[in-house]
Amino acid sequence: MNYEISRTVSKIVEPVGVIKQLSVAVLVDGMYEPIKAGEGEATDAPAVARKYIPRSEEDLKRIEDIVKKAMGFSAERQDQVQVVNVQFGTGPDEPQGMVAEATAEGPKAWLPYLRYGVGILLFTVILLFVVRPLLAMLGSTSEQMQAEASASALPGRAGMPDASLTHAPDRAQIIDMARKNPDTTAVVVKQWLKNPT
Repeated sequence: MNYEISRTVSKIVEPVGVIKQLSVAVLVDGMYEPIKAGEGEATDAPAVARKYIPRSEEDLKRIEDIVKKAMGFSAERQDQVQVVNVQFGTGPDEPQGMVAEATAEGPKAWLPYLRYGVGILLFTVILLFVVRPLLAMLGSTSEQMQAEASASALPGRAGMPDASLTHAPDRAQIIDMARKNPDTTAVVVKQWLKNPT
């Protein structure tokens, strides 16, 4: 019996990308120590400023070791790591929470007033450009209808056109009509005053 293998097949898969070299730079802020009030001042007063204290070489070495482990540092690839101590804050300190609250409350402070202002503006626009002209149109239409009704109610003027209102009836008829129906008489007089010719 013969158990030998006639051929061998090999398949090698290489990674798509290869890292040749890594360079990493890390900036680390120092530590800040609050400056306390003087001897003569109250000790309960909050600290106004902070003093910058740079980090020691031991801290920087420890941070560098952490970065090397995180990035997969390899001396064969000639990777480079630089950890530098830099002061981030330059001016006198304000509590960051208060600054964030002030910037967040800025727009929110006047937001309710803006809603009321927009509502009042919309109400005014609707009142001036919709309701007022509508009331004026309805008022003029009702006056015309009352004038036409009163003109037809005048004695001896029932079938005459509106142009006949320009001719005044007898004095006795006007007095009689004013006593019987004062509202209609007032509308007729207004109509005569509007169209005197």
